[in-house]
Amino acid sequence: MGTRILYVHGIEAIGGAERDLIALLKTLDRHKWEPHVVCPGTGPFREQLHAIAVPTHALSLPP
Repeated sequence: MGTRILYVHGIEAIGGAERDLIALLKTLDRHKWEPHVVCPGTGPFREQLHAIAVPTHALSLPP
């Protein structure tokens, strides 16, 4: 198990930043890093994170 990393992401829609984060998470060496993502609610971004086995945590974030 690697070093834990927590990404806090404030929106659920998928745009350029979200695609970049997903691409980064796909290439991380999971022996060195254990990524987690905090994001609001459920939606397509969270579904894509689950598809690549990245744990997510729901949290309502102020705008």
